[in-house]
Amino acid sequence: MYYDSFDVENGQFAIGVVRSRDGIRWVKLGKIMGRGISGGFDELGAVKACVVKNRRDGKYVMAYEGVDGNGKSIGLAVSPDGLKEWRRLQNEAVLKPAEDDGWDNEGVESPCLVQMDGDGDEWRLYYRGISRAGRTGIGMAVCEGSDTRNFRKWTGFHL
Repeated sequence: MYYDSFDVENGQFAIGVVRSRDGIRWVKLGKIMGRGISGGFDELGAVKACVVKNRRDGKYVMAYEGVDGNGKSIGLAVSPDGLKEWRRLQNEAVLKPAEDDGWDNEGVESPCLVQMDGDGDEWRLYYRGISRAGRTGIGMAVCEGSDTRNFRKWTGFHL
C-alpha cells in the first residue's frame, strides 16, 4: 500500500510503501518518491500515488501529484517491481493546470491512472481540477500509444 508523508524539518512531501501478508501487521519499506529537481513541478515533493501494472511490458506506472510553491500538477514514474527503484519519466509534469481561464487553471491533482482494455495502447488519467475561483471538477486526459508522457486533456469532459 502506498501512503503520503510530510517531513516537517525539511518541508517536503513524499510517497512511501508498506506491505502486509494478513492486512493486520504492516512492514514499512520506506520512501519511494520524494522531491524533484529544484524549480520543478514537484520540488516540494510527491503525494497521492496511483499505481498500475502495464500489461504490455510488466512494469509499474505511477501517476502522482507533484507539489511546488505555485500549485499542483501530475507526473509519472516507472518501476520494474512496483516497490523500489522508481524513476521519474521526465522532470516536467505530464498534466498541468490550464492556462488563463480554463476550468482547472489553479491546479490538477488526485490522479487516477487507467490502462484501457483492448488491442490498442490507450491510457486515461482522471484527475481533480481546481479553478482560481475555488470551484472543483473531475477531468480526463487521454494518451494513445506507448509513450505515456504525452497526455492530452479531453476538452469535452469534466464534471
